[in-house]
Amino acid sequence: MGMKLVDAALMLEGNIILCDTDILFVRPFHSAFVFPSEDVDVIHLKDYADSYCWKPWQTMRYSLPHRFNAGMMMIRRRFFELEGMERLVRTIETSYGYSANRSYQWFVEQTCWAALAGKLRTYRWKPKQMRVISKHDRYNQDFVAGHFVGSVRHLLAAYRDEAQRWGYGDGSPSVQIELERAEPYSISNFAINRLQNRLSSASAKLFT
Repeated sequence: MGMKLVDAALMLEGNIILCDTDILFVRPFHSAFVFPSEDVDVIHLKDYADSYCWKPWQTMRYSLPHRFNAGMMMIRRRFFELEGMERLVRTIETSYGYSANRSYQWFVEQTCWAALAGKLRTYRWKPKQMRVISKHDRYNQDFVAGHFVGSVRHLLAAYRDEAQRWGYGDGSPSVQIELERAEPYSISNFAINRLQNRLSSASAKLFT
C-alpha cells in the first residue's frame, strides 16, 4: 500500500501513472495514457463494485467517484502532496467507517486515491474497452484491457484466447481509447450497483 500511495508518486518526475501487473492488454491502442485536455485531472478504470473502506454515508466531507479502481489510473502530479496523503490515511484509519467495515480495511489505498480524485475533474476509460473484470463478465469485441484481480485471474487465459480467435494481436489496427465522466459515489448508485451485481450472480447460477 505504501509503495503505491507514496513511493511511486515520489519517484515519478511527471504525471502519476499506475498500472498493476495483473492487467492484460489484448490489442494495440493509443490515447490511453495521455490527458486529452486541461479539463481532465484524473483517469481511472471502472470497477465492478465500490471497493472502499467507507460506505457512501460514511465518507464525511469527502466526495468519492463511483466504482473507482486504482489498478490502472492517472493523476496530474501537481495534485499529489505527501503530507495531505498522510493525513488522508490517518483520517480513514481512525474513522467509524473503517472500524465498522473490517472486511474492507485492505481497500485503504484505493479509498485514498478515490478521495483525492473526488475533488478533481475525474474521468474513466470507457468500460467496454478497459475495465475491472468480474466473475460474470463476458468478452466483447471492443475489449482492449482488463484488470484481472485475484478472484478472476483464472479467466485471463480465456480472454487472451478469445482475442486471438477474433484475430486481435500485434498486427491489429490501433484502437483509440475513449473516456467518460465519472459518476459520484452516492447511496443511490451504491444500492443500484449492489442490486445489479446480485441479479448478475443469480442469473449466472440459473443458466449454469
